[in-house]
Amino acid sequence: MTTPRSRIALTIFVISTVAALAPVANAYMQKLHSEEVQEAFSLGQSTDLDTVKQFFEKYSQQLDCPPGGPCVSSIEFRTPFEQVATRSRERGSNYTEQDAEKDYRALPNVVSLHVFVLYPLDFSNDDSDYFATGQPVGDDSGYSFYGYRIRVSQGHSVKPAQIRGKPFYYGGSQCSYCGGEEIILDFNPSELETDMTHIEILTPDGQTVKAEFNLRDLK
Repeated sequence: MTTPRSRIALTIFVISTVAALAPVANAYMQKLHSEEVQEAFSLGQSTDLDTVKQFFEKYSQQLDCPPGGPCVSSIEFRTPFEQVATRSRERGSNYTEQDAEKDYRALPNVVSLHVFVLYPLDFSNDDSDYFATGQPVGDDSGYSFYGYRIRVSQGHSVKPAQIRGKPFYYGGSQCSYCGGEEIILDFNPSELETDMTHIEILTPDGQTVKAEFNLRDLK
C-alpha cells in the first residue's frame, strides 16, 4: 500500500527526473542583465592573462593551412557575453562599465560566427556568388558568400539572420598570406540551442573545412 508521504516522494522524484532530462534553456535568448554585462566588462579589463586566455580560447578554433590555395585560418563563435568582453579588452583602461552597458544596449543581441580566410599572393577569388546577385545565396546545403559555402547545423541547418564580410590586409610583399576576408554570419539567439554546433565550409578551390563548438561551454 502506498502512503501519502511515499506518493509525494515519488512525485518529487518523477518531476526532478524529467527536469534533469529536459533540454537546457537557451542561454542566449534573453538579453544580458546588468550584472552579466559588468562581469564581461571586468573580464575584458582583467590583468590575469591566464584567466583571459582560457576564456577566449573556448570561443575560437585555429586551423591548419593547406599546402596551397586559400586558408580558413580560424573560426570564432561570439556570444553577446563574449562580445562585451572583447569590446572591453580592445577599448582599454579608458573604457568604463557605463560605456560597456551603453554599447551593449545600443547593439542588437546576436550570436555571430566569424570565418577568417587568408589568401596567398597568387590566389584570385572571383567572388561570383556575391557579386552576381548582390546577396548571399542560400539553401539546405549552406549559405554561399564570397564564393565560400558555409553550413551551420545543430542536427538541422540553422539559417543566419544576416551574412556580411570585409577584406583585411597585412601589407608587405614577402608574406605568404598578405590579406584575406572575414565572413560574418549573424544568428538570432532563439535559433540556437545550448548543444553541439557543427560548421562545414567548402572553399572556392574545393577544400572542405569542419569545426564544432559546444554551446554549453560558452557564456
